[in-house]
Amino acid sequence: MATSSLPDSQDMVPAAEGQRSRRADPKNRRAAPPSELESCLLELALHLGRPLSLSLLRSGLPQDIEQADASHLEDITLTAGMQVTKIEHAAHTLEEGDLPALIFSADGSPAIVTELLDNGEAEVIEPGERPKPLKLDEQPFYLEAESFYRIDPDLERLDRRWGWFWRPIKQNKWAYGQVALAALVTNILAISTGIFTMVVYDRVLPNGATESLVALTIGVSIALIFDWIVKTLRGQFLDGAGARVDIQVGQRLFDQLLALDLSAQRDSVGGLSSVMREFESLRDFFTSATLTALIDLPFIIFFLFIIYLIGGPLAFIPLILVPLVIIVALATQPFMNQLASEDFEEGKNKQGVLVETISGLETLKTNNASREMRRRWRDAAGRQANSSIKTRILGQLAINLSAFAQQASHVGIVAYGAILVSAGQLTMGGIIASVILSGRCMAPLAQLVGVMSRMVQARTSFKALDEFMRRPLDRPLSNKWLAREQIDGDIEFRSVGFTYPGGQAPVLRDVSFKVDAGEKVALLGKIGSGKSTLSRLLLGLYHPQQGAVMVDGTEVRQIDPFDLRHNMAIVMQESWLFSGTVRENIAAGADQPSDEAILDAAKKAGVHDFLGDHPQGYDLQISERGEGLSGGQKQAIAIARALVADPAILILDEPTSMMDMSAEARFVQRLKEITRDKTLIIITHRTALLELVDRVVVLDQGKVVADGPKSILKQGAQKKGQSGRAGGESGGGGA
Repeated sequence: MATSSLPDSQDMVPAAEGQRSRRADPKNRRAAPPSELESCLLELALHLGRPLSLSLLRSGLPQDIEQADASHLEDITLTAGMQVTKIEHAAHTLEEGDLPALIFSADGSPAIVTELLDNGEAEVIEPGERPKPLKLDEQPFYLEAESFYRIDPDLERLDRRWGWFWRPIKQNKWAYGQVALAALVTNILAISTGIFTMVVYDRVLPNGATESLVALTIGVSIALIFDWIVKTLRGQFLDGAGARVDIQVGQRLFDQLLALDLSAQRDSVGGLSSVMREFESLRDFFTSATLTALIDLPFIIFFLFIIYLIGGPLAFIPLILVPLVIIVALATQPFMNQLASEDFEEGKNKQGVLVETISGLETLKTNNASREMRRRWRDAAGRQANSSIKTRILGQLAINLSAFAQQASHVGIVAYGAILVSAGQLTMGGIIASVILSGRCMAPLAQLVGVMSRMVQARTSFKALDEFMRRPLDRPLSNKWLAREQIDGDIEFRSVGFTYPGGQAPVLRDVSFKVDAGEKVALLGKIGSGKSTLSRLLLGLYHPQQGAVMVDGTEVRQIDPFDLRHNMAIVMQESWLFSGTVRENIAAGADQPSDEAILDAAKKAGVHDFLGDHPQGYDLQISERGEGLSGGQKQAIAIARALVADPAILILDEPTSMMDMSAEARFVQRLKEITRDKTLIIITHRTALLELVDRVVVLDQGKVVADGPKSILKQGAQKKGQSGRAGGESGGGGA
């Protein structure tokens, strides 16, 4: 593989002009042109006053997909802040309520109808075209439409009142309707065994009607087989609908996690993972036997009616016991809710301790510091165990009452039935049939307590997840952002003041300085002076409480965060890598980078120095957080990931802190060529990196105390030395 060439000097505009020419290098990435669907959606967003960049639209695609087609419709519209709903009626019955409408013709070509006009015309967006009026009855896409979707451009409005969860449920309402229909059929078929038993005892045995017995047995066998088939289908419907809801809701939750606004107060890593895990409880409730038991509950009344038809007064025995069990189950609900909330909070604390311990296991071992984490785990586990014991005791009380009611119903029907038989008011077959049907009547009650307990857990999970879904996003869907596919690289901080969420003291105080496009600047200062915070503000991860952060003359809160970060790359102090191959870790920094671009970035960052002769090369598997690699190797891979996207602005936070002197020297020489047409900001304590910059900004206690050419550092050092010598002479004279 050949490395990609650097831009020639004639292709660049001098940095003094404050502009930067970013020539598209065909070797850098496989930038496929917009597909027909992408063109339509980009034009629709522009038409709605919410312009989008192509790279943002494609950010919802899998890493190995270059262009979006109809199979990716839901993913890319969700990324764009829109929601698509398939319309069942034909395209020629298009109404105002269906607009904007996306229509796919028989050959797969898309078009979007935005407005219905007079005389059979409509405003239509075709691939690569602006909206224009067309005669619908003359358009092939309209006459030969295969698929028809309504696009709602306000996803945030749709997500009000738990839309993140109920919309997938509604989309699968037909499947859940089939489950309810299957429940009706199976409960009706359940009568067959009771009727069969009654007829055999009352008619067949007294009369020796063997032929009737054979016919009845065949009939009830058919009913049982049909019941088995219906129950199997019901399970498949429920599992299929549950799987679809699981995928859709799970994706929304994960997207929410990725989009959280870091400037808002948030839980610990363990707390967030615990909240995400609560979806398992919610999913189980809608895909397990719990939902089936809930559907069967209303049929208790149905079986009471059948028992009344067969056994008359015998129906009053289960009729008395059923409300008793339900009342006890409902009475325990407030206590179960409180205990479930306590258990959830204790579970979050326990998960937090677990995640923190796993993340710092090496540090705990090397520093012999496991005692504190062991104490935290013991305390968290003990508190959760106590709340779980209380929950189980309360639940067991109701379960035992339900079992008692089922047995009491059986005994009561037999005893009272015997009296009615003696009085000639009931037959022996009627008693047995009533006993069988009472068992079916009381069966849902046996599951009621378990159902109620799972309902409490599901309610707690839903509440936690809904609160999570309402947390602030760093890219709210309702905002109308400025789309900036390309950024030149001018940066300005205007009187910026900032305090971290939950912090007491401000980190930055009235910080002001400007960086022109193409300029190279070093941020210097003591630990905690606010250098790294400036980079986070520049990327829009946090927002200042006072002042403004400007990029190309525009406040960063106006620019689409995706476009802003798409044009910037940062190497943080801690080199974070994910599990996978080295190639995947580097490629994550760009959209569809070519092998040449990956190799080029790896050579510039120094990754090729230790992987070039490795037998696995760039397919070397690394574990979570890059375990197994040295600090310098992890740092080199992180730098390559930042370089592969060819950003306009490159921010390096202590990029060589883990490198030896020779590796650092090689990196500095390569970086000179890499950044000659980029805006470069380096946060460092290493003097070797100052060779890359022409200007330094010195911070102390959140304020800019010096700003100028790097020669001011020498002047400052000289003054400090002179002051020190003068102080020494003065001290000596006094002595």
